[in-house]
Amino acid sequence: KMAAIILTNDFANIEKQASGKLLPPEDHQETFYRITADIKGVMTMIDQDDNLDYERMGVFGVSLGGILTSFVMATQPDIAAGYFVVAGGDVPEILASSTQEEVSKIRRKRMREEGFETREEYEAYLRQHITFDPVDIATTMLPDTLNMVIAKRDSAVPTDNQYLLHKAFGEPEAEYYNDSHVSTVISFLFPSSGRRRIARFFEDRFKEQNPRPTLFDFPEPETPLAIAY
Repeated sequence: KMAAIILTNDFANIEKQASGKLLPPEDHQETFYRITADIKGVMTMIDQDDNLDYERMGVFGVSLGGILTSFVMATQPDIAAGYFVVAGGDVPEILASSTQEEVSKIRRKRMREEGFETREEYEAYLRQHITFDPVDIATTMLPDTLNMVIAKRDSAVPTDNQYLLHKAFGEPEAEYYNDSHVSTVISFLFPSSGRRRIARFFEDRFKEQNPRPTLFDFPEPETPLAIAY
């Protein structure tokens, strides 16, 4: 249904869904690399297609999809807009405290295997393997190019982590639901009005020039870097 709304607003839509299978901790960080490579591949395809407009690209994600696509957007200046629903920052803390069934099951299993007695120990373990986070590179985001949906009673992606990401992104415009993770997603996305709001956001953003590339204009170093081979 989301794709249908996008297409009826004369946007092209490319969708990627998570498999639902969590990777081992040592592979978690690779997920950021993989999704970035996937989206960069799509961006290259868009750039080579005369029927698509490279200057008007946006990303949309829900839950884990929002966490991953927000990370990609923060690394890619040519992405002009982002809409993130119940996404949060500080992934190790999210994985250590989430009540989502599959996350909880894997956490319990790994804590038994590693001999951890507390979630704090498990979180510290995750931080050894996950050193990237959307919050860490949030300075490349501009609030005017973003919109978020925050669930005030969320324990799957805890509400505090959603507020953390929202604050790191400069407190962009957001809608707040006094509900849980899944209920917020249903309340926002299932009615056509919510999907239309997303489409209007992208339509309005794409009328404006993408301001983000200037954030990536880093000054050249005064002296050349010496590289040893």
